[in-house]
Amino acid sequence: MAELQLQGQALTAPEESAAPLSRNEKLYSILAYMSFFWLVGMFASPEKHNKSVRFHVGQGIALRFASIAVLLIVGVGGGLLGKLIGRLTGISFNGGFHMGWDAFTFPVIFSLVLFTILLAAELTLFVLTVKGMVNAAKGRNERLPIVGKFVFYK
Repeated sequence: MAELQLQGQALTAPEESAAPLSRNEKLYSILAYMSFFWLVGMFASPEKHNKSVRFHVGQGIALRFASIAVLLIVGVGGGLLGKLIGRLTGISFNGGFHMGWDAFTFPVIFSLVLFTILLAAELTLFVLTVKGMVNAAKGRNERLPIVGKFVFYK
């Protein structure tokens, strides 16, 4: 790792690849962040044993699993929480219109809150995906925030 001096403080630069990556290595590293194309870098690419490609494939896997986890937690968990709230309060999410304005307002607000949480999480994952693709294109092996510490494929 390289160290930089800034006004008497030593700063550690991000970890970078030792040698510049070839076009194929960059291609497979970038593909690792696109949906399930990390499978190509993991199994089909000739560069599957390259340290940099494996690093970006691991990051891509972590991002996909994080995306699936967000959808399951917010989608399924939100649905189950909505059913539980409905049971406890007596407000029905399906047939709530006949109970008056309050029965209509609660499910709408609950749905909007869940949608906002899901949108924020998915936008965060999208920004992380773009950051990973930019790092791969520049040949840098920087861990992504949030999901980078959960990489198990190296």
